[in-house]
Amino acid sequence: LNGLSSRSDQTARRLMNKFPSYVCAALDELVELNAVRVGSDSLINNINEFVVDYLREHPVESCLQGGVKYLSPKAIERVLSDQDMDVTEVAMFQILNTGVNDAPGDMDMKIETGKALSSHIQLFLLPRSFLKNQVRQSKFIESIDVDAVLAQIDDQLVNSSPEEHERVVVEGAGSDEVNGIYL
Repeated sequence: LNGLSSRSDQTARRLMNKFPSYVCAALDELVELNAVRVGSDSLINNINEFVVDYLREHPVESCLQGGVKYLSPKAIERVLSDQDMDVTEVAMFQILNTGVNDAPGDMDMKIETGKALSSHIQLFLLPRSFLKNQVRQSKFIESIDVDAVLAQIDDQLVNSSPEEHERVVVEGAGSDEVNGIYL
C-alpha cells in the first residue's frame, strides 16, 4: 500500500508540473477535504504542501492559464487570501475576474461571490489606468468604489513630496530627447 501511495503522489506531482492548471484542481479538492494546512494523512499533507508551494511560486501560470475554472469560491478565496503568494494585485484581480466571468453557475451568484472576495484585493495598489479600464468594467466592483480609490490615489500624489517619487536617470541613450530624469 505504501508503494501505491508513493506512486500516486509522484504521478500527481508529475501531472501538476506538466499541466499547472491541475494544481488548481488539486487545491479545490484539498479545500473541500478541509486538508489545507491540516490533516493527518501523510499523502494528503505531501500533496497539500506541493500544491500550496507550487501555487505560491506560480500563481499566474496555475490560475490564469485555465486553472481558475477548477476553483470553487472557497478555493479562490484561499488563493486570494494567501499572503505568501508571489502575485501582484493586478493578477489577483484577474484571477477573481476570471472566476466570476468564466466559472460555471448563476451569474448573479458569481457576482455576489466576487463582491465578497474582492475585499482581498487592495485596489489602491492597482495602476490608475487598470482601475479605469479593467476594474471599472468588472461586474463585482462598484464604479463608486473605483472613484473612491482613484480619489485616494490623487490625494496621495498631491500630498507627496517630490523627494518621495522614484526617479530614473537615462544617459547615453543615443538620442538627446530620451536622455533625462523620469519620475
